Amino acid sequence: MKNPNHQFLLPLGLAVCLSLTGDLTLFASLVPKSEQMGITLAQAGILLSVHRMIRIPGNPLTGIFVDRFGRRDIFITGMICAVLSTTMIGLVSNFAFLVAGRLLWGVAWSMINVAGMTMVLDCSDDRTRGTLTGLYNAWVWAGYALGPLVGSFLADQIGLRYALLILAGFTAIGLLIALLSLPETKGLQEPIAVQSTTNSTVRSQNKPFYTQGIFRAAIFIFVVAQFCGDGVVLSTISLLLTERFGNFISLGNLSLGVASLTGIFMSIRSILAVVIGPSVGRLSDRRWGRRPLLMVGLASGIVSFFLLAMAPDIYTIFIGIVIGAFSTGSLWVGLPALMGDIVVQDDRGKAMGIFAALGDVGSSLGPLLALSLANVLRLPLIYLVCAIFLAISIGVAGKYTRRSEI
Repeated sequence: MKNPNHQFLLPLGLAVCLSLTGDLTLFASLVPKSEQMGITLAQAGILLSVHRMIRIPGNPLTGIFVDRFGRRDIFITGMICAVLSTTMIGLVSNFAFLVAGRLLWGVAWSMINVAGMTMVLDCSDDRTRGTLTGLYNAWVWAGYALGPLVGSFLADQIGLRYALLILAGFTAIGLLIALLSLPETKGLQEPIAVQSTTNSTVRSQNKPFYTQGIFRAAIFIFVVAQFCGDGVVLSTISLLLTERFGNFISLGNLSLGVASLTGIFMSIRSILAVVIGPSVGRLSDRRWGRRPLLMVGLASGIVSFFLLAMAPDIYTIFIGIVIGAFSTGSLWVGLPALMGDIVVQDDRGKAMGIFAALGDVGSSLGPLLALSLANVLRLPLIYLVCAIFLAISIGVAGKYTRRSEI
């Protein structure tokens, strides 16, 4: 089968981006619109977390299906489930059905993301894997930025339920794009490894990928990155701002509420990641290699957490978030690209399923532990602990990603 020369990435990315709009709108609007939806704040918290629980076992299972039945059909099925789940949450009022809708979204995202990442690895080689992984993640981050921006506006104007039905239509457009344009990538001839001074591949045909030290190291680093970045940072920025500055923050003649400023910071973080991903991916293919990219990503994460822990003013916090965006964007590109370097094509679905599942464990534990311990340890100490975890990850990366391997 002929390589579809990477033209698949546009329909794939558009579909992924549009699939996220409903989920991210709920994260931005469900709590303030909980009364409108007929639920309590506690129930809103359940709805915003239950989809991750189903993804932890769902991601590895999806990976097995992706390797066995192909990438495209699994991806399309995930898009159908995404349309149904967003529609369901917009229409139903019974809490049990709302939970069912969120569980369906968790299943949908497992299929969309695991199949999507596997397709990127299928259609790339050692010269392009970082670049294409960066472009794929740029589309994911675009969804992170588009969902809250458009969805929150619609929720304020016409109500959250009607907004979700419109966003289900957005996802349906993504489904149509995938149906018409997305090829099957399973069975593409394994790309020939390209040896260079900056990047080479290590694939063991006889040794299972999950027994390799470099695979386990990559998983460990990703769990730490998800725990610290998507877990701790995203769940505590509003609390940090409240503790430091109160409920309203003055920026010159402008006064902003904490919720609004947090939303602005998170949107900027997503937009920066969109810009960062393709650039650092291209560098990892041509100049840096994967190892330096991981080291720089982890080191910048340490700097970010030190700034957040010690920040005397709002501007230092902003700089910390910007540097943290570079860290997250770098690791989201470097680690999946490394998976493609070390895992043969027949095992890529399983590898990405394990990778995504354990990442979800990290991002789920981050908010739980950080918010539970915030009153005991205080946020600066929690941020310093995160910096220590990232420093340990640098040691792990240095041990298992020798320059001769990656």
